[in-house]
Amino acid sequence: SDAWITTGPGATEQLIAEGHPEAGIVEAGDVMLDVALAAKLTLSNRFPPAWPSEGPVLVCTLHRPGLVDDQEQLAAALRAMAAWADQHEGTVYFPVHPRTQANLKAFGVSLPNQVVDPGPLGYLDMQAALFHAHRVLTDSGGVQKEAWFQGSGGIVLRDTTEWTELLELGASRLFAPAQLRSPSGVEELVSALSGALTPPP
Repeated sequence: SDAWITTGPGATEQLIAEGHPEAGIVEAGDVMLDVALAAKLTLSNRFPPAWPSEGPVLVCTLHRPGLVDDQEQLAAALRAMAAWADQHEGTVYFPVHPRTQANLKAFGVSLPNQVVDPGPLGYLDMQAALFHAHRVLTDSGGVQKEAWFQGSGGIVLRDTTEWTELLELGASRLFAPAQLRSPSGVEELVSALSGALTPPP
């Protein structure tokens, strides 16, 4: 290639470190951020379907095979969600992905009473959920960024992330799914969800 279009300084620095000529790099910005910020202008009075009427809300999305195809880890994640809701007198808002839904059925696992599944959400409804969330739990690449864009900190239920700048900012933290297999895994995830994260500027 003769030209490289990047979303920000991190990607630009990586290309330079790999030996690409700086003259061919254009830092164009993040289209995902542009769209999320445009949506944010409409969200203060918009609430997605079945949004809880009171108390803090944990917004959750889980779909990666490494997590949701594992019955023990998925069940532990659900227990952690319920424990967080009990601890904070809140609700978990969990639009369940079709893969996750199929696994819940196959495993014979039900959603805890503290969890609301509103069904599939469109883009603006999902952004509204992130905007009004107290905290976010996700294994998604996109949602972890959108949560930050909409003003919510998040725990990323993965052992790695594409968006290392969010970790550097303190906007999100990683929590490896394998930790859920330990006897203290549920308690550790609840603690992570309850911990402080850096708010956006």
